[in-house]
Amino acid sequence: MFITTEGVVLKSYPFKDGSYIVKIFTSETGMLSFIIKKTKKKSIIYQPLTIIELTYRKKENSTLFYIKDAHVISAYQNLLFNNKKIQIAIILSEILHKCLGEPNQKLYCFIVDSFKWLDLASENYSEFSNLFLIKFCEISGLKPYGALDFKQNPNQQLDLKQGLFINANKLYRNENIVPAKESFEIFKLSKLDFEDLKTHQNSVTLSDSIFNYLLKYISIHLTDLQGIKSIKILKEIF
Repeated sequence: MFITTEGVVLKSYPFKDGSYIVKIFTSETGMLSFIIKKTKKKSIIYQPLTIIELTYRKKENSTLFYIKDAHVISAYQNLLFNNKKIQIAIILSEILHKCLGEPNQKLYCFIVDSFKWLDLASENYSEFSNLFLIKFCEISGLKPYGALDFKQNPNQQLDLKQGLFINANKLYRNENIVPAKESFEIFKLSKLDFEDLKTHQNSVTLSDSIFNYLLKYISIHLTDLQGIKSIKILKEIF
């Protein structure tokens, strides 16, 4: 039986005989692995976060499929030609590859819409990765809860293990308690949409710190991301 579905490419790597294995998160079936013969015509399919429509033959008890036909349904205008955006795309596709599995239409649409926004963004988008991870957690049912108005409760800090904002004692030290400054920024970001990033900016140091705490949060509640060495390497390269 042949199935036609949309999908977003997350990872590809050489297989054998000039072929590649491509990991694609599909809108209908979730994460699937495909064998694709490398050709110039199909080279775009290997790019992280490429949005395609594909037709493949479904076989029972099979974990590796062959694509009968595939074509790009939404070509990026800027993302693949901008070093900063490429860095964001590769790092987040690596994270998504580790986190995704079962089909989730809402999550699929969020991923596609988010990167379409990034592609067209011309102003400040430096906090895109952090806001993306926060929204990813929310859609996945992992959103931290319990935060109150920080003006009235300035001592709130995020407990990563509990997934809860708590009134932490300044003398209390725990590796799972996010510092007050980062906790406040995570809370503020959780209230924003991508369009709001145009007027929202943090220092590189603070942004990286928030990103690392979000990776730790996802590692605790979903899947281990802290062992992904490629994320650190990519940040150093770019």
